Amino acid sequence: MTSAPPKPLAAESQAVHPAAATNLTLRHSLPDGVTLAAADGRLFLRTDTASAPLGSADPVLAEALTRFASGLDRTAAEESLLDDPDPVLCAHRLARFNRLAGALSGLLRRHLDLGGTELLQAAPMTGAAPAAPADLADSTLVRLSRGAFLHAVGGRTVVDSAFTTSAVVLTDPRATALLGALATAAPLARHAADQTLLPEPAARDLVRWLAAYGLVVAADEEEPGGGRFAEDTGVLGQWSPVDLLMHTRSRLGWQNTPYGATFRLLGEVEPQPAVRPPHTGRTVALYRPAELRLAPDEPRFSEILEARQSIRSYGPAGPTVRRLGEFLFRTARTRARFGPYPERQMPYEAADRPSPSGGGSQDLEVYVTAHRVEGLERAVYHYDAWRHVLVEVCAEAATVDAMLAAATRSKGGETPDAVVTVTSRFSRLAWKYERIAYATTLRNVGALYQTFYLVATAMGLAPCGLGGGDSALVARAIGVDPFEEGAVGDFALGSLPTGALLDAERDRAASGDPRWQGGQAPEWCQVRRTVIAAPDASGTA
Repeated sequence: MTSAPPKPLAAESQAVHPAAATNLTLRHSLPDGVTLAAADGRLFLRTDTASAPLGSADPVLAEALTRFASGLDRTAAEESLLDDPDPVLCAHRLARFNRLAGALSGLLRRHLDLGGTELLQAAPMTGAAPAAPADLADSTLVRLSRGAFLHAVGGRTVVDSAFTTSAVVLTDPRATALLGALATAAPLARHAADQTLLPEPAARDLVRWLAAYGLVVAADEEEPGGGRFAEDTGVLGQWSPVDLLMHTRSRLGWQNTPYGATFRLLGEVEPQPAVRPPHTGRTVALYRPAELRLAPDEPRFSEILEARQSIRSYGPAGPTVRRLGEFLFRTARTRARFGPYPERQMPYEAADRPSPSGGGSQDLEVYVTAHRVEGLERAVYHYDAWRHVLVEVCAEAATVDAMLAAATRSKGGETPDAVVTVTSRFSRLAWKYERIAYATTLRNVGALYQTFYLVATAMGLAPCGLGGGDSALVARAIGVDPFEEGAVGDFALGSLPTGALLDAERDRAASGDPRWQGGQAPEWCQVRRTVIAAPDASGTA
């Protein structure tokens, strides 16, 4: 390291050469809190808490690089290195400058200015930001990427996309207006000519820069009435913009923003309790099984796992409220609540249930819409997992019908005996996790689905996970703000069909079907012929 503390060199906050009125200029800056400092013939990258060496640099080179990283035009910075009578020294300084500038490229923000006014700034998130605009001819058909979206962050207009590796901020309304006009595909020159807020040369350059950042796309080939864009075809064409954005922003590799268990709301908002405050309404006591096992001869876990399947038809009579209570007890009850434990990096209360949950959050709540459950009135109920009771939240016939109809449309076939709606108390995860809160909720739902399936299979019930549901309808039914607690999963449940219907459900993957091809040990699933069986009079499958 150094024998003397690094001292910052003088820096310029603005480009030395003012931009022409019709052309964009590019300048660079280091992230906030990061500076270049020189000491003992070496250059350092410094923050308030750390200092990293960049290598040797004499005062002239250090000054040029520092001014370049503070807004000086690159050409001017390079020219300042040539003011020495020794050509070998000049060449050495220039080569070192280019190497060090390259080393900083993954940190440097890019600023596009017009006449001294900034239009856009871009900060690299993964790797270096583009060093030059895209090489597009004026006749190239361009448009806004279908993956681009604008949103406000800290009073600034941020334009993001799954296809960009830079954080792009539009700092001038003229740039925002141009971006909006790019929604329609047209030749680059026409886009520049049709807008009236920027000089045409500046507008053309700005479009090229936006293309370099992946926010504007160019057609691969010209066709009558338009062109073909790569993001509309092939692998990318199979993604919806919303799905693609969620995927890239909930995984590492595309962004450098805070990720994971950052506890971003610690000290600002109190974490929600592990147990949801109870709904008010009529309470229905539920059966609590006394034994761990369903029966002395219950199927083995491997048999239940192999037998698991979706069943969309039902028996002549629905399940009893006793069996529903046992199903809920074995899948969704809260076994314990614990914490907070700040000394264990868990400054919040967690809970324990049969199904796993990210960070012990247990953000999920279960609601049951009863249609044909013996001993239970037709209504929507909340399952209070701490007390193991049902609490009626809506008995309006039209709402109950709508909840059942939505589930039936999703799965097809008969109306289920009961619909299990899974909601999330979103703040349970958002308080702790950054960028992955909703993705973690969906993982929790998947784990709960499998728990539902396995227990229903063991109990001789008909389970079927649903692909979607009506969140607005659920919000009306349970009377809760859908952004505070909203529906994230739906599950159909009922009694097993009998006779030929049951045989048809169990034998859908018959080897005699020419369109059915076995893979690894497909015969194992034939255990469902004995595992999936209607319960006897005692309620045991």
